[in-house]
Amino acid sequence: MLAVVGIGASGIIQAHIRQQRYLSYQREARHAYNRGLRGIKPDKVTTEEVEWESFPCFYLCMNCGYLGDKNQSESTCPGCGLQKWSDLRNIGIAEQIREMENRERQLVPAKVKKQSGLRSSLLSILVGGVVAWLSYSAGLSLEYMIVYGAAAFIVTFILSWFINNYLLTMSYFSKRRRFPSRWRLPVPLPAKNALPSRTLAGPVRAQGELLTSPISGRECVGYEVSVLFDVAGDKRPPMWVLEEERTVPFQIGGEIIEADRVTLELPPTMVGDEENLEQEKKIGLFLRQRGLFVSEGFYKVFEAIIEPDKQYQVSLFENPPGAAATIFRG
Repeated sequence: MLAVVGIGASGIIQAHIRQQRYLSYQREARHAYNRGLRGIKPDKVTTEEVEWESFPCFYLCMNCGYLGDKNQSESTCPGCGLQKWSDLRNIGIAEQIREMENRERQLVPAKVKKQSGLRSSLLSILVGGVVAWLSYSAGLSLEYMIVYGAAAFIVTFILSWFINNYLLTMSYFSKRRRFPSRWRLPVPLPAKNALPSRTLAGPVRAQGELLTSPISGRECVGYEVSVLFDVAGDKRPPMWVLEEERTVPFQIGGEIIEADRVTLELPPTMVGDEENLEQEKKIGLFLRQRGLFVSEGFYKVFEAIIEPDKQYQVSLFENPPGAAATIFRG
């Protein structure tokens, strides 16, 4: 079910959108390519009792999360240079990845556990000491003072451990820039803080057939789809699980930009209508083709498109060599 419930207030959503824009275009993501999907290892994904979906699906790089097509699956991943593909059309493989990602959402990072343990210990010592002192001040015997102080310490430690684990984990993942678990962007991307070597401006003229945006069905020169995901009761804030971009060749400022060689820096709009069953089915299929399942939680889907014959600016970069260009409104 695609629902707004559980995702949070609109201000939180906008903050996450801004963070995603930073990820996509300031290129913190370049350092995320080889992080891999934690807990998901190619040698743990088996192909026993093979069942296949009736529709085409992407291949998922198990090292960096890049979404490749069938042709790319026969070579190394454009994102990380490794060849660790899993066919998401294979139902068994998709289910195993789904289960491992579910388990990961319940894990507390080791760094957070240490902080939680330290905070819980300090707070418990403080509370236990205060209770013991109050017992002593009330004229109770040494035995009662020790019992009450120890009981306060134990209860405080247990409660604060669980509370700190939850709060610190949410804070950790809210502040930590994390690349989506599924992505398909032009690589290499511009280096962080790289300045454009040139900027082109003018109307965008498609060189060939237009694309159709996956959810809204609008004709376009290029599109970006971003998906925000949340599960009620897990140990993660809302997180981006997909960033996908496609473009056809187009002309701007007298130059041709090749297909899939520009990344979009355009304002996204939320798409999807719970009352539109056909669109809901379309979103469900779109997600499943990328190894995501609508039954797992709450999704918000965003689209941005490059409209044909509209005014835009394109920034070209030389760092690193061959870096993708960036397009924004003119």
